[in-house]
Amino acid sequence: MNADIDTQVLSVATQVIGLGAKWLQPFDVEDTFNNNLRLLGRSDPLNPRHQKKAVIATCWNFLETSDHLSYETLLPLLAEDYEPRDMEGFRPHIEKCIRHVMHEFEFKERVVEAYDKFGVSIHADKATVMRALSKNFPRGEMKKVYAIIVGNR
Repeated sequence: MNADIDTQVLSVATQVIGLGAKWLQPFDVEDTFNNNLRLLGRSDPLNPRHQKKAVIATCWNFLETSDHLSYETLLPLLAEDYEPRDMEGFRPHIEKCIRHVMHEFEFKERVVEAYDKFGVSIHADKATVMRALSKNFPRGEMKKVYAIIVGNR
């Protein structure tokens, strides 16, 4: 009976997920709910996407109290959620997340500095402020510049 249910579940999962179903493995019927979530890539703390989001959030949290973000300084915060061997195996990804967050943090600082230097409130004259800032930032980043200014003030 269990083999029939496993086969049916795998068949449905294969149809839902399509070609990406080659990594699916049979599972125990009692654990169907958790494994269905695993098959869909949700609520799995070992899912790399979940880990990346968690590491990025931890980086931002760290930057609220300190300006020096590095792998070594982040380890104590990550140790609350991950085992040391897992962190070391995930180190290249953690360092990539740190670089990403630092790039975003520096960009935000540049935007705020340029805005403060300009001296006109975006609420008073949005067009003039954005036109002036467009000389300092690429066109593709101007939506992000606006969001940072409005969110920061």
